[in-house]
Amino acid sequence: MLLKYRDKSIDTFLYTDDEQMLAEAVHTMTSEGFSGVRSLIYRLKQELEDVDEPDFAWMDRQLEKGRKWIPDPETYSPSWKGIWDVMEQEFTLKKKAYDRVPPADREGEWQIVINNPFSTEGVICHTDLTFPRAAYLFGHFRRNLHRHELIKFQKAMTVFRETGEED
Repeated sequence: MLLKYRDKSIDTFLYTDDEQMLAEAVHTMTSEGFSGVRSLIYRLKQELEDVDEPDFAWMDRQLEKGRKWIPDPETYSPSWKGIWDVMEQEFTLKKKAYDRVPPADREGEWQIVINNPFSTEGVICHTDLTFPRAAYLFGHFRRNLHRHELIKFQKAMTVFRETGEED
């Protein structure tokens, strides 16, 4: 029963701007401590991954509400220190990817490739991505790129698949 109540509070947080309702939703989540705040942060991360251009203004408002209503999430978990800055940076970089690719070119399969040509470590490639998901991963990984590392945001133009079970 508690989980359904928490989900209702998260939905209220995301889909209302009424101050009283927001206050009640935040009170419910924060009174649960770590698990209540974690549910909100994880939901916001999921929304950030999935959000597409028509809903960018909505996502901006959600991040603003998170910062306003839960200004110190690190009081619930030290790992959340600066989480609002991290999510805003990732979102800014996601929007940058959208700015670089015209809407007509966004359909199809996308990939994120991360490489350091001066390292013996292998190349990392995330495949089979939709454009919104690839744009999110671009923002997520671009934020922490180290010296000599590079990230490629690329569209797969010709794709075929085979499995080991095929003859």
